[in-house]
Amino acid sequence: MGAADPESEQQGRLGESTPLLMLPHCSSTRMISGNCDSGSDRYCCFYDVANRRFHHIHGGGGGGNPSVVVCRGSAFGWLFMVHQIPSIFLLNPLTGSQIPLPPITSFPDVLDYNPQRRNFEFVHRLDGEQRLVVQGRTFFQERFFRKTAVSAEPTAEDCVVMAIRFNNNYRLAFCRPGGDEWSLVPNPEEEEKIPFMDVVFWKGKFYAVDCCGRVVVADLSLLHRPKLSFHLNLAPRDFVNSEHPYLIPSPDEGGDRLMMVTRYMQLVAASPRGYRTVKFNVYKLDDEDRKGWDEVASIGDFAIFVGFNSAFSVSTRDHSGLISNSIYFTDDFIDWHQRHKLGGHDMGVYSLNTRAVKPLYSTSSLHANPLLISPLPVWILPSN
Repeated sequence: MGAADPESEQQGRLGESTPLLMLPHCSSTRMISGNCDSGSDRYCCFYDVANRRFHHIHGGGGGGNPSVVVCRGSAFGWLFMVHQIPSIFLLNPLTGSQIPLPPITSFPDVLDYNPQRRNFEFVHRLDGEQRLVVQGRTFFQERFFRKTAVSAEPTAEDCVVMAIRFNNNYRLAFCRPGGDEWSLVPNPEEEEKIPFMDVVFWKGKFYAVDCCGRVVVADLSLLHRPKLSFHLNLAPRDFVNSEHPYLIPSPDEGGDRLMMVTRYMQLVAASPRGYRTVKFNVYKLDDEDRKGWDEVASIGDFAIFVGFNSAFSVSTRDHSGLISNSIYFTDDFIDWHQRHKLGGHDMGVYSLNTRAVKPLYSTSSLHANPLLISPLPVWILPSN
């Protein structure tokens, strides 16, 4: 795939349900992908991977200093933004609309917040321990949330936001947009600590996968008494060698079965890149008797998109510029990122046919530092 030529577009041209890669802001007269007469205004940059075009939209992105904007989720065209700590909100980057979420201080294990204590603003109780720890803004902005998912369009009255958040391990918590507080989801009694890696809303419930490849289901029918139980206590083949799992409804059966995409990484000690993605595997849940996972050799005329977004698929018949039977991915390995030095660069498209990775675009020509792309790029799928 060759590098795309930048092209400024009006907001209305992006209204269709085509996958977009949201890239860091551009400002002044320097664009991320070239020069434009933008003056002192701020623009958001989006890469349309199907048509291989860059679009620049004025406004969007939540405003403020883009270097401290952190996104930890994307669904229905909305982003989960951690920005002006302790506030959190959902953002539609194409319209600039925002929906407030309960602040970090509403978590039951965040006991105190004092903005005057620079770098030590929060008092935090760790899971399973009586001791308290003092944390700074940077931890809560960059590390507290790992991934989020929503149950419906965020403007819907019944929408629920589920987050994987850190407290001595990665656990589940949920809230309602516009609500007052976050609620924790208790782990199953037999498991005190379960470090979750990904979460998805499927068939009316939230499903999450942990670092061992086990899948749990969250029952929120009684919001005041949420319940978590194991759906499948068995990991896919070769899961132990993967770095990150993603849950996604199957694209070829109308989402009737649950799939897991596993990502495999390689450390590159002799290269400034540090790490890179080398392959993906795809598995489909045997949901009738829950015996395990069946490996999928092909997803046919579909492309899957993974990263900080809720994983989604689109038909390559409807988007002819996309590569069939492929996985488009962004860099979501926050544990491997080096602050101000490395991160955001591990992006590409992986073909299940050729088992090879190709770049999305030429990062070396479009970014001042192609090894540190910040804020981290994230996929969005605008809703109709």
